Amino acid sequence: MFDQAANKSKSAAGSTPYHRQSSFIPIDKKGKFTWLIYDNQGSFNGWFDWLPLWMRTGPWSKLFILSVIVFYTSLIWYRPKPLEFEPVAVARYDADISEPYWMGMPKSTVADLAICVWGMIVVIQAKISLKSIAAFFISFTGWSWILITSRAGLDFGAWIMCKRSKYISLKLATLGSSLRLVAITNATVVCTVWNLILLPIMYFVSLPPGQKRKKFLEFNFSFFMVNIHILNLPLAYLNILSGERAHWACISIQSYALAQS
Repeated sequence: MFDQAANKSKSAAGSTPYHRQSSFIPIDKKGKFTWLIYDNQGSFNGWFDWLPLWMRTGPWSKLFILSVIVFYTSLIWYRPKPLEFEPVAVARYDADISEPYWMGMPKSTVADLAICVWGMIVVIQAKISLKSIAAFFISFTGWSWILITSRAGLDFGAWIMCKRSKYISLKLATLGSSLRLVAITNATVVCTVWNLILLPIMYFVSLPPGQKRKKFLEFNFSFFMVNIHILNLPLAYLNILSGERAHWACISIQSYALAQS
């Protein structure tokens, strides 16, 4: 396959119903790993054949690899010290227990529980229906969904643990607060870039009218895709920028910290 990739710009393997395990650790005939993570020469389901082959299969330029190393090294080296986050989830604990909404929990905690459970249900459903979703966990969209689910889970766990262990509760709440900015920004990027840029380009440019467009729309508006590309934004918005636990100061502090790093 990789020998043919040098000579062909179209995928020859046919449509891939889902990501195959062999895609994630591809090995050439010499036994060396390659960075290509999808079958069909980097064109999932043949939907990306319109892109030049070098954009789909690489290899990455050495300058790009160097820039990534410098960026993340600088981010860690120049981070504000100390980098602190307010434990928003337990800041109103005394008031929360006096205003129970369901099973002794306030609305915000119930919302966090619902977001966390729903996030896991969506991933489990995808695993059952698509068989293999390993690529999801290394994609930008996948990380965005994981951050939304994790933020809610951490805040829920912090509130539940508040009576049992103040130390663990504060740690969980602090971790949850540290994910607020990245959760809302990633969700915004995923929702807007996919729906306003990539979806129209793929539908009107990369696919010919007819069956392929129909199949693509079915895929795009499936249960899994609607959740991770559309519902992700309102789920991220809840308890970060709206609701009783909305904390704009927390977002501002993290934005300032990133600007200073």
